[in-house]
Amino acid sequence: MARYDADVAELWLGRAIETARGQGRHVEYQTLHWLSKKAIACLELERALGLIQQITRISESTGAVSKSVVHLRDLSRTLGLLGNFAESASTFQRFFDFTTPTTIDRATTTLACQVGELEHLHGRDTADRFLARPGTVCLGSQVGWNSPAVLRHQVQELGTRGPSWDPVAFAVDALGTDRAEAEAAEAIFRFDIPDLQLLRSRLAVGE
Repeated sequence: MARYDADVAELWLGRAIETARGQGRHVEYQTLHWLSKKAIACLELERALGLIQQITRISESTGAVSKSVVHLRDLSRTLGLLGNFAESASTFQRFFDFTTPTTIDRATTTLACQVGELEHLHGRDTADRFLARPGTVCLGSQVGWNSPAVLRHQVQELGTRGPSWDPVAFAVDALGTDRAEAEAAEAIFRFDIPDLQLLRSRLAVGE
C-alpha cells in the first residue's frame, strides 16, 4: 500500500486471511481489520463497512481483542464517508468514551483528521454536517477528562478552523495535543501511506 499498489496488497492480505483460518479469533480479527483498512484507503466503503461489522461481531461475541476499540474508530470514519453522519458521530462518541489519559491526544487528532478527510473529499459543508450531529456534542452528566463536555469543546474548536488548515497542526495548536502523539495518530489515519490522496487519485483514474 505504501508503494501505491493496492492490487498486490489485496493479494497479500488474501494470503494472510487464508493463513489465519483456524488460528483463533484474535488472529482472524487482526487480518480482517487490516483488510478493512485497505478498503477504507481505497474508498471501498460498503466493503469496509461489512468487514468492520464482521470484526465488531467477533469482538463482542467472543471477547477477542476485548480491550481494543479501534473498530469503533474505523466504523465512525466509514459511516461518515458514507454520509451517515448521525451514526458516525455517535460511534465516535462511543470510541471517545474508551480513551485513557495516554490515548486521548490520538483520539482528538483522529477526530480532526476525520473532519479534514470529509472536507477534502466532499467540502466544508459536509464536514460541518458531521460536526453538528448530536453524537459529538452530547452534553451528558459525566465529569472527567474524557467527558462529553471535553468532546463538545473539541467539536466547537474544529468549527472555528480556517479555510486552509492542517489537522495535525490544528490538533496541536488549537486542541492542545502533544505533537508526537498527533503525528502518530495522523500516520495511523493514512495507514502509513506517504500520500493517501495520491493513492486514491490513481485508483480513480484506473492507474
